Amino acid sequence: MKNGFIIEIVEWIIKIFNKINIVEHFKNIANLITKNKEKRIAYKNILIDIFILLKFLFLIIVIWLNANSIIIAIIVWYLIIFNLHTYFYRHLWIPPYNIETKNIHRRFISLVTSFVFSNISFYYLYFIFYSCHFQITEGKSAKISFLLYSFYNSIFGSYVFVKPIDNYGAFVSLFQLSITFIFISIILTNSIPQFKKD
Repeated sequence: MKNGFIIEIVEWIIKIFNKINIVEHFKNIANLITKNKEKRIAYKNILIDIFILLKFLFLIIVIWLNANSIIIAIIVWYLIIFNLHTYFYRHLWIPPYNIETKNIHRRFISLVTSFVFSNISFYYLYFIFYSCHFQITEGKSAKISFLLYSFYNSIFGSYVFVKPIDNYGAFVSLFQLSITFIFISIILTNSIPQFKKD
């Protein structure tokens, strides 16, 4: 406890999050495939890419089906929280295992895909699950307005054609803005490619 008790509590919470984070279990498949360290890293990267594609595919399907269910909303919230946790943990909390150019590129692509995934997840929540907690300017398409609102809310902070009308809508919007603050203010500083001078 030489660093104090707050850091100990935070590290304990991070360990719990890692244990319930599905992508960590997904990556462990690589440990079953090979014992070779180099191949295991390559397999883990492929498995991470597959997991990312599956997350996007899940969102596309539930949005396309207009699937309004508490179970799906819980899954989307889980994916949002662990999308942020994984990015935070792997790109800020622990140092990179490899600082080669390809890995720096991969980390930057990971930032972009995490950010886009978060926005599309919130789009699902705004458009399908929490739509009754928002007001859209008359004559505007809900589908397009909520998509724009999700991206505007994460980058600029407001989109005049969609407004929360109660605390639920305000909370979801604030939560998205908070996630963006974490991505941009903290994580982005460590994710912008920084090449070594030759």
